[in-house]
Amino acid sequence: MASALRDSSNLYTDLFSTTETPKFPPLPVARHQHFGALTGKVADIRDHALRNAEIKARRQVQFWNLVQTGLAYMFLLSSVQTALSVGTLLLANVNDGLFQGTSTLGYSVLGVTYCVLAVAFWLAQPVVSTLGPVNSMIISAVCFIIFLLVFIRPIFWLLFIAAVVAGFGAAILSTAGGVFMALNSDSETIGRNTGIFFGLYETSLIWGNIGFFVILRGSNSISTEQRYWIVGFLLVLGSFGTILVLLLKRKQAQVVIEESEFAQSVLTFLL
Repeated sequence: MASALRDSSNLYTDLFSTTETPKFPPLPVARHQHFGALTGKVADIRDHALRNAEIKARRQVQFWNLVQTGLAYMFLLSSVQTALSVGTLLLANVNDGLFQGTSTLGYSVLGVTYCVLAVAFWLAQPVVSTLGPVNSMIISAVCFIIFLLVFIRPIFWLLFIAAVVAGFGAAILSTAGGVFMALNSDSETIGRNTGIFFGLYETSLIWGNIGFFVILRGSNSISTEQRYWIVGFLLVLGSFGTILVLLLKRKQAQVVIEESEFAQSVLTFLL
């Protein structure tokens, strides 16, 4: 019995000796190591959850930015494209001391607008890079409103100046919209966002033409009063689009740009 106790005493002495390697690790050290590993896993899980929450919040901001922008483009382009498509009918029925409309003048205005649009696309990129996409969209909206106002009281030379302004505004709007859509997307959401944006955008030809049909229903010509109603309706559509652009949340959009690697790559390309 004494021998067994002596061996046991030697065993414990050896286990806790500072000069020899113990056969089994001390329990407090083992608990500490296990707790440290567990703490590290908890920290990783927490960081992963925070990162997912940030991505979800950012994508929610991006989604509503794109929906709002798509609606703005729907209203803006609905007003201008309707005015361009029915411009021949509107102008052909204006005959007074200040303006003599013809059956082909609207086509001339349409041609000038798209010629300027083709040239202005080469200038749109530096303008959008300098002013930013939101400010560029505001300028485009103002250009469209100016174009629509000319149809209230058509004047020959002023009509073609407005066509130049509209063509320039359309080029800026198209470029700014593409940049804004890219800045509010990442590699996983660009397909969804593109579909939402262009789904809203492509409905632009519906609303203005519906208004044109309702106002002229049963008429064989366009009177001055009917022209005022048509232009007024198109101005309301354009104003809705302008308001939506003005209400875009710039600070949240800036956060999106700063946090998105995809957006940063787009900015690098533009600048």
